Order: sequence, then structure tokens, then C-alpha cells
Amino acid sequence: MKTIKNAPFPISAHLLWEFDADTIDFSKHYRIIIERIIERGGMDEWRGAVKHYGVETICEVAKSSKGLSDRNRNFALLFARSPLVA
Repeated sequence: MKTIKNAPFPISAHLLWEFDADTIDFSKHYRIIIERIIERGGMDEWRGAVKHYGVETICEVAKSSKGLSDRNRNFALLFARSPLVA
């Protein structure tokens, strides 16, 4: 699995396939990054996102996202606070 080298946490390049991996701004594009992790991310990506963005930001994105299914939204709201992610 190819990871993005300049990322603030381990994240697979395939999650952000449409972005240039060398220039993606993790602060500016945080919403799409969090949505992709919610939809398709693994445990390392979840842990990294929680450490980098925080539980509250992840939950805010999950609640306000128009692109997430109800299933993914509800999962994210429960899982972000889970001890499995900590």
C-alpha cells in the first residue's frame, strides 16, 4: 500500500486518488480527507485522523457531510469515540 509521504499521519494514497500526493493541503482539504477515511479508511488512518484532527472535528464532518450515507455517518459518530481508535 502506497502512503502519502508528506502526510501528518499514515494515509493510503488510494483514498485521495484525485489529489497530487506531494501538494495536498491537509488543513485546507480536511473535510474530504475525513470523509474518505470514514468511507474507506483502515485503523491506522482512523487513529491518525483522530490524533491529527480530533474527535470533535471528525464528528462535526460526519454530521454535516452531504456525501456520507446514514450508515457511514452513524458508524463514524460511534467509532470516533471508541477505545479502539484511541
